Amino acid sequence: MIYTDLNGKRQNLDSGEIGVRTILPGPGTLTLTENYSRAWKVLKDGAYLEKSKNENGLPTFKALSGGEFSLFHDGTNRRAWLSLQLIFLVTVIVLALPAGRRKSEISEEELA
Repeated sequence: MIYTDLNGKRQNLDSGEIGVRTILPGPGTLTLTENYSRAWKVLKDGAYLEKSKNENGLPTFKALSGGEFSLFHDGTNRRAWLSLQLIFLVTVIVLALPAGRRKSEISEEELA
């Protein structure tokens, strides 16, 4: 994640695998060095920062003041789609299985 202050000075901010929680030195722009996705969110002072796409296709967030912020990836939609696909797959497998009756349930007239 790259922080750019109002004067154009850039500074790399440490981030983890899933997200980051750190202090922003002052007002400026945060540029995430990941693919643009609606799921990336930055929470600062209890409100989400405005997100836009820069000229390189990277997500950027505008911070009007410094302070503590949290960056995270909200994967709720992705998990919902994966769950729905799993439900459909299990349903198709169950419906595709043979629904034969046991020999004990078939009458002797039907067997003859």
